[in-house]
Amino acid sequence: MVIIFVVRRKLINKIALANKDRKQHEKIARALSYQLLLPCGAAGGALAWILDLTQLWTNELTQRLVMTLFSVFSLVSPIINFTMLPPYRALLP
Repeated sequence: MVIIFVVRRKLINKIALANKDRKQHEKIARALSYQLLLPCGAAGGALAWILDLTQLWTNELTQRLVMTLFSVFSLVSPIINFTMLPPYRALLP
């Protein structure tokens, strides 16, 4: 997580130095920042699976949480693109 925010900060600093198409680059950086956080859901699903496997927390919720959190990755990624990036937002009704 720390590496994600360090890379994000460097990207934003480089965008601040550029004048041409600055707004567009800021929107792309924001969308990429949100997409960088998506694997955290997969990590949560893997953690739930490990807790169930080691029988530290055995519950029907942990068994269902694995697939739910992994499927969030594929559902949220296009939604981020459609809502954050203007060229894709123009495709929405």
